[in-house]
Amino acid sequence: MREIRLSGSEGGGAKPIASPYPYPGSVPTIFVAANVNLHRARPWHRFDFSHNLDNDRAISRQVIMERTKNTIQVNCIVNDEAKTFDAHPMARLLDVLREQLQLTGTKEGCGEGECGACSVLLDRQIVNSCLVPIGQINGAQITTIEGVASGDQLHAVQQAFIDCGGAQCGICTPGMVLAAVDLLERNPNPTETDIRNGLAGNLCRCTGYMKIFESVVRACKTK
Repeated sequence: MREIRLSGSEGGGAKPIASPYPYPGSVPTIFVAANVNLHRARPWHRFDFSHNLDNDRAISRQVIMERTKNTIQVNCIVNDEAKTFDAHPMARLLDVLREQLQLTGTKEGCGEGECGACSVLLDRQIVNSCLVPIGQINGAQITTIEGVASGDQLHAVQQAFIDCGGAQCGICTPGMVLAAVDLLERNPNPTETDIRNGLAGNLCRCTGYMKIFESVVRACKTK
């Protein structure tokens, strides 16, 4: 049993109690929590801050694919190159791009289609590749961040992100760039509102978005 400490106990000190929900490998074994209602806490999250939901989702996907091991042959165009490969029909496009095709520019953020880090263009439409099963892309045309530039010549959006400091940690940047490219293809002269709406599906924790918006404005002027 692990020990935890609750603040505000009688006598002014922190009284240790035994946690009935130990998790192997958990990092925090003793911590101080104020105003914790033990009876209302969700038992699978109780006092365990290291529980990794991403691992749960990955295990669930693996279980599904292990139960149905049949693969399909997929033919598609990726960054203007014909590709043929075998994959489980429920494998995520994100995983196939990164692991089978070695296109690691596409990043995984939330894994739930909320953050936009894994954005790619699928038949010229922006999509979250973490939500797209391989079974739906046969015959499709896919553009990842690796296919945005023309040889050694960066796309105007990529260059603008460099010039304006629109990229920091880099996790959201590939998705942001592709969302901006998609926006400018549909609307070459967007207003600030158009830019905000066009990038609304992409989250960034570093820049505060203003430099990203400035990058898109710069790209409009230089495209």
